[in-house]
Amino acid sequence: MKAHVPISSHARRIAFAALLAILPLTACDDSFNQPQPLPLEPTTVSLADFRTGQLGEATAFQLSDRRTVLPSQTSDWDFVFWVTDAGDAQFRPRDMIASGDSDAGLAPVDVEFDALEEAPESGYRTNEPVSAEVGAVYAVRSRQDPRLGLTCRRYAKIRVASVDTAAGTVTFDHLVNPNCQSRNLLPGEQGQQDD
Repeated sequence: MKAHVPISSHARRIAFAALLAILPLTACDDSFNQPQPLPLEPTTVSLADFRTGQLGEATAFQLSDRRTVLPSQTSDWDFVFWVTDAGDAQFRPRDMIASGDSDAGLAPVDVEFDALEEAPESGYRTNEPVSAEVGAVYAVRSRQDPRLGLTCRRYAKIRVASVDTAAGTVTFDHLVNPNCQSRNLLPGEQGQQDD
């Protein structure tokens, strides 16, 4: 029978420091894996009005997992749909609704959805709404992925397909790049990380 040899607190501290040193290297799920291809086709989703949506209706969109969510059930989301008292349909970035400095935002673009091949580096509205008009196209930048230790933002493009302000709903097409820091928005291409 082997005798139990206690590990000194100094050795534990060294092991813990080594673990902390390698965590950032493995934190971004895209760093050491092959880049994931973008979807071949956009996906269509719907959101309800943040203020008047029925219980259980998704009112926010999350780029990191490419899905609609309920802000009451998760803090991981990037923008919400909002119908103003005057009846204007809007997308509102996270910082307009929740406290913090998420840097998630939407950038209006003057090109067709299919022609938007790369998300811009700047121009994202992070603390002001954008109009959710039918046909409008936006580049979208996510908040930093809270599950990862490094800066890891996702980029996407969306196109408003339909709006019903009376019912408080919006439908839009989205194409999200699943790779950290890659602004490539070409369907089916490998999403290389930006340097």
